[in-house]
Amino acid sequence: MTGKLATRQIDETTLNALAQFFQKDVPILIDLYLKDSEKQLSKLKLHIEQQETKHIQRVAKELRQSSLDIGALRFSFIILSLEIALNEHRVQEWGRVLKVIEDHYRQVVDELATLRFAYTRSPSFATS
Repeated sequence: MTGKLATRQIDETTLNALAQFFQKDVPILIDLYLKDSEKQLSKLKLHIEQQETKHIQRVAKELRQSSLDIGALRFSFIILSLEIALNEHRVQEWGRVLKVIEDHYRQVVDELATLRFAYTRSPSFATS
């Protein structure tokens, strides 16, 4: 242990509720989210580069909602900060916020990979 406390990126209660609602296994939901969110993040980058506000708003909202659904609450709020910057026409902040989104997305992906492995090994796995 490095003495540094890692911040959880995924709320497992939300993730488990989603799995129960859709009657799907957690690893399946994680795989679906990762596949979809990777595409959304790529689209978001492209639309920001091209300064396509309406497309940025649509993709950011979709990514934020799917992230909330999977339990990536902190990540969702970071995406919300992009939506706020869009609504306030703070174009100069879009790139900076995108960088923060990408950094946090990697953390979300890492934690989901760990959870996917844990749920695959033991479907009843749950941490407190």
